[in-house]
Amino acid sequence: MRTDKRGIPLTTDSDAAAEAYDETIQGYLEFRLSATASMKKLLEADPDFAMGHCLKGFLLSGFHSVTLREKIGECLAAAETASANATWREKASIAALAALHRGDPGAPV
Repeated sequence: MRTDKRGIPLTTDSDAAAEAYDETIQGYLEFRLSATASMKKLLEADPDFAMGHCLKGFLLSGFHSVTLREKIGECLAAAETASANATWREKASIAALAALHRGDPGAPV
């Protein structure tokens, strides 16, 4: 199990996925287009990384586009499928993405 740059556990065994996760978060926080490329690297490095799929779903939801609803649902489904060994934080993120997807971002998770 790897950790992000803040020391929080990530359920990936891939150094490349953990690094790309941090790059994606940093790119998003800095409003950089590079976040999309980092996101792609992340899921290529570990296609079974639940938090990676959650992150992609959250990034897509930021566009506030009804046309992306299906894609967000695909991210949610992939995260749920990959959640067998998820940490409590990853499980909470999956629950938050599920609430967001069903249109209830204020729902307790």
